[in-house]
Amino acid sequence: MDAKSSLNGVAFSDRQNHVVGALRAEIVSGVFKPGSRMPSHLQLVNRFGVSGVTVQHALNQLIRDGFLYSLPRKGTFVAPDPPHLTHYAVTFHAQPTEPAEWQQFWIALGHEGVALQQAGDRRLSLFYGIHGWRHGADYDRLVELVSRHMLAGIIFTSDPHHLMGTPLFTEPNIPRVAITPGTYPGVVSVELDSFTLWQRIGELLEAEGLRRLGLVTTPTYPNSQFCACMARRGIEVRPEWMQAVRVEDAEWAGNAARMMMQTARRRRPDVVFIADDNLVPHATAGIAASGTAVPDEVRVIAHANFPWPTSCSVPARRIGYDDRLILSTCVHTIDQMRAGQDVPPRIAIEAAWEDEVNGSSESKNRNSEFRAANAVV
Repeated sequence: MDAKSSLNGVAFSDRQNHVVGALRAEIVSGVFKPGSRMPSHLQLVNRFGVSGVTVQHALNQLIRDGFLYSLPRKGTFVAPDPPHLTHYAVTFHAQPTEPAEWQQFWIALGHEGVALQQAGDRRLSLFYGIHGWRHGADYDRLVELVSRHMLAGIIFTSDPHHLMGTPLFTEPNIPRVAITPGTYPGVVSVELDSFTLWQRIGELLEAEGLRRLGLVTTPTYPNSQFCACMARRGIEVRPEWMQAVRVEDAEWAGNAARMMMQTARRRRPDVVFIADDNLVPHATAGIAASGTAVPDEVRVIAHANFPWPTSCSVPARRIGYDDRLILSTCVHTIDQMRAGQDVPPRIAIEAAWEDEVNGSSESKNRNSEFRAANAVV
């Protein structure tokens, strides 16, 4: 008797496994293209040397998986939108139920994943707690989809170093993209370009004659590089004007910002940059509580993930990255990899001011140039 295995509670034999695997591999490789008719039952019976019942069970499994569909009295056909061409996995390191670890960037990407799916014929599935050291239901489900090649590709929303050696990395022929400055073999890095963000801030401060900059930041932000970039422009960041708060303790950013403002005006910065949008609500609340007039006494620049900025208690100029562009870049890069096109190992996403992201002509031109350079649609 054949050994039994199951997927989603459906038991099937090793012979059925073999038929399913062979036909699926031919669909994924393009031997059978979307919309094409599959061989008849009799042809498959003769090819694999199995019964008609086994063939039918195998075809039913591929229909359930989304690779095939059947038309009465006409035959079985490859789906026009099979999962290996239209289904993308988006992985998140943490769980939304863990507020201390859950970040605004992931919230914004989740919103954009839903929007991108609603706008077209792509399916994006979100998987949480994909960190590599403790398996959960989402991890197991993702590995199952990878092993059965039911994904167009995987988008890691943070550095995936902790997943190396797992099937999410080792299964062949699955395009992978990671939103990280790190590089890994076979994985395209989509990097949020910090230098362009610092450059835009420096240009603004120079244009407005502002030379004293305070920073509410996180310990993991590249603070020394940021300060060096500002120093080259003659912009001063004193040690007492640089306060770092962990994202897990974001509420303490209010105290840090308030303390920075409650000194004599001549000893305060002209501008405060809040470098992480998780800190923005708390830091701006602290500035408001200090009684400092914004923007008359101090300007505020706040990091944001567009179009999903966090709340702000004082007037602020927002700068950050367009999550719509980030996610569409990841998806299109996977499409290019799937099609066998040459893709650069690293793609940089430039920072922009809020008014640019919201549709100014300059923003449209910059995004058009970026898309043309990186073949993004």
